Amino acid sequence: MKNEKGSSLITVLLVALIFMTIGLAIISSSIGGALRTEIRETDIDVTYQASNIMEEIIADLKLAMKKKDPLSPEQDLPASYHLPLSKNGGTVDVNFDPTLMKLLNEKIIPKYNSLPSVESLEIRDISTEKPYYINKQFHFTRVLEIKVTVKDTHQAAVKRTMKRNVILSPTPSFLQYAVGSLGEGENKGLEINGSPNILGNVFSNDLKISQNAKFYTTDNVLMEIPTPFPSIFGDIYSEGKDLRTSLSNDHFYKRKMPLFKNHSNFIDVNFNETFNTRADELLQNITGENISYSNGNFRTQFENYVNHLIENGGTLIFFPRDDKETSIDLSDLTSDEETVLQSKNNETIKLTNATTTTRTKPLKIIGNVNLSNISRLDLPDLIVNGDLTITNYGDLQIGNLFVTGNVTIANFAGDDAEGILQYNTVVGGNLEMVNDTDFQINGNVFINGNTKLVARDSSFTIRGYVMGNRDFYVLGNDDLNKNENDNFIFDSVIYVMGQSFISSANIFGADNNDKQLVLLSNGNLTITRINEFRNFSMIDEPANFNGEVTDSAIKPLQAFFYTHQNAELYGVGSLFYIDGGLFAREHLVINAIRGGQAKNEEDLKQMTMDGNQPTFQTDKYSRFNVKYDKKVLLRRIDDLPLVDELQVIPDAIELQ
Repeated sequence: MKNEKGSSLITVLLVALIFMTIGLAIISSSIGGALRTEIRETDIDVTYQASNIMEEIIADLKLAMKKKDPLSPEQDLPASYHLPLSKNGGTVDVNFDPTLMKLLNEKIIPKYNSLPSVESLEIRDISTEKPYYINKQFHFTRVLEIKVTVKDTHQAAVKRTMKRNVILSPTPSFLQYAVGSLGEGENKGLEINGSPNILGNVFSNDLKISQNAKFYTTDNVLMEIPTPFPSIFGDIYSEGKDLRTSLSNDHFYKRKMPLFKNHSNFIDVNFNETFNTRADELLQNITGENISYSNGNFRTQFENYVNHLIENGGTLIFFPRDDKETSIDLSDLTSDEETVLQSKNNETIKLTNATTTTRTKPLKIIGNVNLSNISRLDLPDLIVNGDLTITNYGDLQIGNLFVTGNVTIANFAGDDAEGILQYNTVVGGNLEMVNDTDFQINGNVFINGNTKLVARDSSFTIRGYVMGNRDFYVLGNDDLNKNENDNFIFDSVIYVMGQSFISSANIFGADNNDKQLVLLSNGNLTITRINEFRNFSMIDEPANFNGEVTDSAIKPLQAFFYTHQNAELYGVGSLFYIDGGLFAREHLVINAIRGGQAKNEEDLKQMTMDGNQPTFQTDKYSRFNVKYDKKVLLRRIDDLPLVDELQVIPDAIELQ
């Protein structure tokens, strides 16, 4: 019995020990879990705090660019911190970068380094580093890397580092947005009909959204197709307008409503003033003379300039030289002497070139001229006081081209044929170029009249800075039975005082799409018949779609389009994919459906009567996609419109 009692006691003690161990384990686990939860909550708080501090730093930068003191926002910055946005002899003021560093080190960084939660704040100029490579001697644009490390004031071991690049650029605000419009009121603002897909921030002071995409039939009947709502992967900005009062989750694709931010400081551009200034600079740089567009005397001054070039030496030859002469072959003229051809009795001068001809001296012409080339022709300078018509079946290269009248150039496909305008071009009238073979414009161009560029199953490359005083046309082959292989390749900023029209054309960037087109139009913008009734190879959106189209079957328009007036675009029969941006100052209308079920106009008409279309189109790629590309702020900086204040443009946040 005594042994049994001892055994029972041991059993009781053992059971008690087991339960005590389990209890301690449970308590330990609970304490550990609570501690981990506390650390996790602290980590979230620190991350949130770092994000807020980063936003405050950027807000202070914006204040400083407006010459307000970040340490005392109600006061103006002392003049010693004002950034000098002026150039001396074409180069940036030597005080610009020292003043910027002084501003950062004395007004921005100390404010945040004094906070108990900020372990460190570093702001570094990375403008000259990859991928920016900004020449700071000639450009005001700067890229700053902001890195802030925030810690918990109670648990210093819990910390987070946040990094963000910020672009400072003296450009107008419209270049910051994927899509936008500054207008307000009836028939103004941003109007989205249907379901486009936008990757990037949007600007609007007056946003109207409809679930029906509109389109016009070939017999000009307006019809509507029910669709899902638009998808926007970015924020919506306005100038103090609370757009949320008229919009809700129900107005956006899959009820994913973007953030609304009504604190934008929109800096507008005076298009007429910008065009006048840029045109004067361009003409004076090209000619070396004080030729002005802005004073209204361009035609007279340019004709005087051309006449001076013609009169300044050269062998004078009259056309025709005798009663039997119908044309002059350029190979018969001395190539190493300047030659002046002058029309008799206002007859059109007819020139031909049947063999390889390389002139080393300018060719000057008084009167209208027709030039036909079937071989290789190389002209260093072609100067014409009159109209110029060129029909080219061979290789044509012209250095500088100065023509007081209209210019018409037709390039037809020949053996290894191509054409090049190598340097500067000034046209006093209209310019029309039609190409069945590859053609390049490599220099800067000023056209006083309309500009019409046509590519037919060929490539047209434009690398220069172009200014057109009237309307501007970029046209491809409109044959619906052919693939769209009419390619315009750009590394160019183009200003147009009139309207701009783009139709049936691919817009690519030069250098394997590293460059792009920036088209700035004072008049309305029209873009039609882009990838008409073509589809992505897979019309279904991928899982966890983030707004970026990855299907490569349709190449994007590598361009940023701006109109100072109105644009109305249709991603219904057309398929728009813009890698750049789209902004209409007065009124921008976007119409878009999703999917690729329509093969022709009759299919579209059937869709107008189908109330199930919103369901059918959900989870399909939109036929109107815009992806913002910030390279627009970093390429060809000198050619972009400038304002007298640096914009602060934040890039994506990186959490380390």
